[in-house]
Amino acid sequence: MKINKLFSAVLILSLPVASYATSSVSQLEIQGDTATFTLSSPKKHTPPNCVSASNQDKWAINLNSLQGQAMYSLLVTAISKEMLVEVTTAGRCEALPDVEQVAHIALNVSKVTQVNNIPALYKSDGVTKIGNIIGTPGHNYIYYAPIEGAKGIMKYIYDESNTQIFSLDKDCKSNNYVSAYTYNTSYIKYLDLYIKASDASVPENKLGVHGSAKVYKLKPIYENDTTTNYTCIDTGQTASALANAVKIEPTPHYLCGERGCIIK
Repeated sequence: MKINKLFSAVLILSLPVASYATSSVSQLEIQGDTATFTLSSPKKHTPPNCVSASNQDKWAINLNSLQGQAMYSLLVTAISKEMLVEVTTAGRCEALPDVEQVAHIALNVSKVTQVNNIPALYKSDGVTKIGNIIGTPGHNYIYYAPIEGAKGIMKYIYDESNTQIFSLDKDCKSNNYVSAYTYNTSYIKYLDLYIKASDASVPENKLGVHGSAKVYKLKPIYENDTTTNYTCIDTGQTASALANAVKIEPTPHYLCGERGCIIK
């Protein structure tokens, strides 16, 4: 009996000592039921052998568990409040086969004195901060952690390049129209405006009243699936042929204000 107890004690002592990392969060992503993140400071310990070369700096959290959801919430809070986190490794790969699993996360009460150039989202005034940006933006949107804190990350769409804008002007800068079926507010980067369709029941709002006038169209220019610019092209159609287009109506955005949000 004494031998078994001694053997058990030796096994416990021989287990790998948990490694810790304290730093600010530089990136947070969701992959299915798993959250992965990196810290601004590299790991000081040697990751387990299961970790692939390309994921040496990543950590993984299983979002299917209550513990994992709680840790994810702490990460979002840390990003929004610019706080440090202390991460404990589980010493294995679990949620993802080649990413180091997190065993425990704790918030450090100290704020990050230097934010490591983490980009942030501001209202159109360029002064009022909305939150810190997380990860790599998509082709027309970003994810951010609200400065007031949240249980999850938020999405901001910064360009509605799929919204068709028609115009009576060659440069598409004024006299602009949009499909009457555009029900949601859209941000048009080219105009730096949030817009919606005006009331289609008002005859004066319809593009068709301009009869044989030439109609131009705003066309996005893509590069690697990202809208980089716009050009105004001749549609070859007249106003009377586009009966379902109505005047755009500038509409302040609930988050950004009169113009687009600013990333800096």
